[in-house]
Amino acid sequence: MKKLLLATALAALTAPVFAQTAFTVNGQTVSVAEQKELMKVLADRGVKDQKQQLEAARSILAQEKLIEEAAKKANIAQDPAVKALIAERKTEIYSAELVRKNAAAHPLTDADLKKTYEEVKKQYDPNEIKVRHILVKTEQEAKDIIKSLNAGGDFAAIAKEKSLDQGTAAQGGEIPFTNIRRIAIPGFAETAMALNKGSLLPFLSTAHSVITLSSFRTSEKYLCPLLTL
Repeated sequence: MKKLLLATALAALTAPVFAQTAFTVNGQTVSVAEQKELMKVLADRGVKDQKQQLEAARSILAQEKLIEEAAKKANIAQDPAVKALIAERKTEIYSAELVRKNAAAHPLTDADLKKTYEEVKKQYDPNEIKVRHILVKTEQEAKDIIKSLNAGGDFAAIAKEKSLDQGTAAQGGEIPFTNIRRIAIPGFAETAMALNKGSLLPFLSTAHSVITLSSFRTSEKYLCPLLTL
């Protein structure tokens, strides 16, 4: 009989801790089902101790009930901006869960990663250029500036005086090393790439620039950053 009682006591001590009772927060009931559901989520997130799961679940649910009650009193749920935020968060959560489930159902293999790497590598252009440019309103202004430069004018000084590009004028028109695929102006990078170092060219687009190639380099630094994180 003593052995039976001892065995029963030990079993009770080692039995899993489950949410066995509901409780209330400011008159709102937190059900056993809610507690068990959140405990499972916490377990999936790495909280293995069931006592800790229960304590955390009860604390989180109690806080949720209090916030929910306060929000109802303030009628926050009817605010159009709040509705929009809730809808946005739902979309984010649904998207993340769909991605997670798809990744779990279709795990990437080394072959998949290698294939993706090769595809991205084909699209990558390692060419980087550093140029100076002077942005002006008209083609004639660009041609006049080229005449001044050919006559010995200082590119940086003219850029500071005449360039409409406030982002580079103070630096004498210099655009730091940039991957040619990151230059948003259509045709600008291709035009600069065709220059010999130090040569001048008027670039004609919706605006006008005088550009000179300062330097050129090939860089593998940013090759497939997705796979080198």
